[in-house]
Amino acid sequence: MQTQIATPQLPFRTLTKKTLVKGQPAQLECIEIKGQHFTVTGDIVKIISLDDEWFEDVKNPEQVIRTLKNSGVGADIFTFWQRVPDLEPKHSYYKELESIAVLPVKGFDHWFNKQISSRLRSQIRKATKEGLEIRETAYDDDFVRGMTEIFNETAIRQGRRFWHYGKDFETVKRQFSTYLHRELMIGAYY
Repeated sequence: MQTQIATPQLPFRTLTKKTLVKGQPAQLECIEIKGQHFTVTGDIVKIISLDDEWFEDVKNPEQVIRTLKNSGVGADIFTFWQRVPDLEPKHSYYKELESIAVLPVKGFDHWFNKQISSRLRSQIRKATKEGLEIRETAYDDDFVRGMTEIFNETAIRQGRRFWHYGKDFETVKRQFSTYLHRELMIGAYY
């Protein structure tokens, strides 16, 4: 008779994730806790933060801290932030205030008619009369070809090497398609 021994499932798993750092492909050490991915950065001081913190909130910081203590990852600092406009601290942890600019965009028409200044709207209308077209667009092959052409116009931008210079169509398409499910694309065509 063969007996099966049930092994307890760990509350976390470690993995590596492909990403871009300064426009170059890189591998980041990550830890998954309860379906949320956290990235580990730093050599001397290891900092752990939610991988996609602009779009996702840490569900249970206390549980994450407990899991990190027992994970062997060796985290020194765990950072997370609280979603705007909720300004009253929910937790009693040490905090540092950050200055961020936030503009919710509901769609191209709402942005153009309600959110930008009348001066900018006038400048866009003037540019339209001279042949510029600004519109909501799709992330298709034509759009990616246009991006690739713009990226490869010059290697130096604002006195620095432009990190997307020299990339081919397939690389640009792959690297910029990660978050299409939550992006609104606005293109300027001349």
